[in-house]
Formats: sequence, C-alpha cells, structure tokens
Amino acid sequence: LAVELVCAGHGIDLRAPLAPGPGTGAVLGRIRSGAPGPGADRWLSPELLAVEAMVRERSILDAAVGAVGELD
Repeated sequence: LAVELVCAGHGIDLRAPLAPGPGTGAVLGRIRSGAPGPGADRWLSPELLAVEAMVRERSILDAAVGAVGELD
C-alpha cells in the first residue's frame, strides 16, 4: 500500500497545476511529510518505510477523515 500511495502522490504532483480534492489533498499532505515528491534519483526505501508507518498508525486514514468526515 505504501508503494501505491507514493506512486499515486508522484502522479498527482506531476499533474500540476491541477489540484486534488480535499480528501486526496489531505492524504497527499500527510504522505509528503515523510516522502517528498518527484525529484532527483534517490533511494526510495526510507520514504516507503515512512509511508508504511503512516498506514500502520492510521494517520493517512485520519488525514482523509479530518478533511471529508467519516468514511463509510
């Protein structure tokens, strides 16, 4: 899931100036706190581990719920 989130975040960044919706934007902001967007070549394992921890601790879900309310 961390790989999917990081890849999706990079895809959203590359679509600028288009902006994501509130929930997606909140999740992207949370992901960006541990995994910067596209840039120079680098090892991605530290970023993937950071996003994996966010998934495990539910902070990504909390970001989405904080932006759009409870999910069904």
